[in-house]
Amino acid sequence: MAFRCNRVQILLIFVVVGTLYYFHSGSTHEHTGGGPYGPPEAAPKHTFESHFLRKDGLFEVNMAGRHPIRELIEGAERTWRQMHERQSKTLKQAVDEYIRRNGYGPPAGFDLWWNFVQKHGVKLVDEFDQINYDITPFLAMPQVTLRQRIEELDDPTVSCHFNITNGNLGVYGPQWWHGDERGLGSLILAFSRALPNLTAHVHRWSRGEGWISENLRREAAKKVQAGEYFTVDELERLESREQNAHRDLKNVCADDDIVFNMTSPKTAFVQSQLNLLSPCKSPSIYRATPLLFMYDAQSLTLIPNFVFSKFRPGSGFLLPFSFIHHTDPLLTTPHPWKDRSHPDSQKLFWRGNSGGANWFRYQGRPERNLTWRDGAKASLSLRFGSAVSPEEETEVLMENDGPEGGLVKRKYKRSVLNEKWMDVGMIGTAMACSQEDGTCDEMNQEPIWKEPYLFHRMYRKKFWVDLDDIEPSPMFQKKLNWGAVVLKSTAFAEWNTQWLIPYYHYIPVQPDYSDVYNIMAFFMGDPERGQSNNEALAEEISKHASDFARTHWRWQDMQAYMYRLLLEYARLISDDREAATFHF
Repeated sequence: MAFRCNRVQILLIFVVVGTLYYFHSGSTHEHTGGGPYGPPEAAPKHTFESHFLRKDGLFEVNMAGRHPIRELIEGAERTWRQMHERQSKTLKQAVDEYIRRNGYGPPAGFDLWWNFVQKHGVKLVDEFDQINYDITPFLAMPQVTLRQRIEELDDPTVSCHFNITNGNLGVYGPQWWHGDERGLGSLILAFSRALPNLTAHVHRWSRGEGWISENLRREAAKKVQAGEYFTVDELERLESREQNAHRDLKNVCADDDIVFNMTSPKTAFVQSQLNLLSPCKSPSIYRATPLLFMYDAQSLTLIPNFVFSKFRPGSGFLLPFSFIHHTDPLLTTPHPWKDRSHPDSQKLFWRGNSGGANWFRYQGRPERNLTWRDGAKASLSLRFGSAVSPEEETEVLMENDGPEGGLVKRKYKRSVLNEKWMDVGMIGTAMACSQEDGTCDEMNQEPIWKEPYLFHRMYRKKFWVDLDDIEPSPMFQKKLNWGAVVLKSTAFAEWNTQWLIPYYHYIPVQPDYSDVYNIMAFFMGDPERGQSNNEALAEEISKHASDFARTHWRWQDMQAYMYRLLLEYARLISDDREAATFHF
């Protein structure tokens, strides 16, 4: 009996232990948060490879990497945080930072400007590199030549002009009462009493004219660092189209610029907006607008006027653009993301007329082979509208949800993608076309036209496209205000381009729109299976966009930019630049 009792006891022990082990194991898998059952089982970790950051501003995709937009968003968050953390806290720090960036001291009146930005809560007090990028080439110009060129611009029958005399603002010229010019005067009035006497001329075209070659920029920077000026012969050589053999826009580039050695990537996203905007760094920018896709080289001339917009190599001093007054609540009040739940609100939205730069003028040139279909607006409407073939397929970059991780490309019918994700089209009738050769009729017959949209429905869209016209889009600031995720394609640098961080405030798009399907797939997920949705990240970008419009694109921020620009200009035209320099 003792032997049998021991066997029963042993059997009971095995049963109890096995039962406990069974329930313990099941609980461990069920309670992924750990707790009394111990730590959760570690998820398998993928080892991802790196993507390739190209010098032309594109982020080339490695299929064995994480989704590049994830990395770009994370990098953008660091950039925005670090940008704010490094801003100067005192006047002494601001002067030191100015000298570090530019190699010379700030202009006289910098201390008063510093008081102004502190009073008005300007947050990015060191980020005015656009101003010095514009001003520095002129600092190397002989002052006799500079003064002569400024005097040649003083024609009261065209454009608009303004002067400061004993702190008073005076204006003249036929364009002064246009919208942007009038807004410019309102900006200056806030600080005109702190400015020295000066006269300035705004170009009659918003984009100005003239280009600055890369060779001239490099040589000018050296001259300014050494406290020297160009000789007449040096300036004549650097402003000559004969500086190299190129007779299109590449004439502005130096022979060692990377544009001459760049090939197009298979799949990529925009990483650096400024690099993409440079025709000497990025070959893709040439298809952004016919104003860049030119047959003839442009005039390489330093023109000391003020412009509301310009391409990256353009001459002139860039002004703030798109003045809106914060009075209409529809423009300033973000619409909550959670309230944009209508199916149509999930689609990428754009409406606009067909006006703008005239691609049709380049038809018939075999070296260009362009038609109206190559224009930014027409190309968008054709590619993402109902004009596509029902059976045409395209590859879309997706996150691989399998155990191997990484990325995959899946094929979808473009008609399905456009129906699911796109709501783009032109309104009205054909503009910027030729009646004589039938271009206008051809445009009107294409299925690219849509009905206008009611405003109260437009600003509830989650995703917007923002395109140039013949100048930067005046709607960009408004779209950010609304809290939209803006997919922006542009050929222009704006006064605050360096303040706006791609993938934190907006999504930059390549001029040929080759990344648009991939961007929408990342945020909206698989169009057929609905998996891998990253809409929460889109909502974060939406919040950042509206926050930026309300805290960094204020009237006071544009005043701070204009104030500093005019201080730099006052030193530039001064007879004694040393006396016109601030010394701490």
